[in-house]
Amino acid sequence: MRHSPGFYRRFAVLALHKEAVRGGLCVILLLTLLLFGLPFWLILVVPPLTYAGLWLATSIVSKTSSDERESPRSVDEAHVQSLGFQRKLQVMANRSEYRQISDQLRQISSWVDKILQTIVEDGKYQASLPLADLIDTTDSLLTAYLKVVRRGLDESDVRERVRENLATLETAYQRFWQQLNRDAVVNLHALSEAIELSLSDFGTFRQLGGIA
Repeated sequence: MRHSPGFYRRFAVLALHKEAVRGGLCVILLLTLLLFGLPFWLILVVPPLTYAGLWLATSIVSKTSSDERESPRSVDEAHVQSLGFQRKLQVMANRSEYRQISDQLRQISSWVDKILQTIVEDGKYQASLPLADLIDTTDSLLTAYLKVVRRGLDESDVRERVRENLATLETAYQRFWQQLNRDAVVNLHALSEAIELSLSDFGTFRQLGGIA
């Protein structure tokens, strides 16, 4: 059965992670150098350097593979995640026993809804990526809080910290929405100035007798 190049690379990395494999390769290299009758100092130096090189290469390849697995999500995935999180916020708001937290969740859900509407209307789907990062932070907070609630550990001081964190996140969503709409406001100002200029020109034209 044929495998992809990535399969063999992962297999090699896993093998080289083992001390026995790296050591075995170096022993084979040592015997090969002895067989070819190379200088003794070279035989002593090359195998240890090879071992260090294999260890370093394995670490680099492992990090690269990890980075590939953790590569940024696509715009579509981020947008779908945002939609799903908005629904999750609505469910949590309806189930929360504490009105303040429930209201905060509904407010954040409202901001997410506004942001998603703006993204679709203006075609700024790339903004779904930073939005998803903000949603990840919010989701982590809520997941941790739900764990505390399930265990009956949601004391008043815990709820107060959660409310403070939610207030901070709500402000972040508001600023995100404002930043997203900055171009729309600038365009509106430019359009208003163009209209005023057109009306001014029209008034001048009338004064000059262009229209009876």
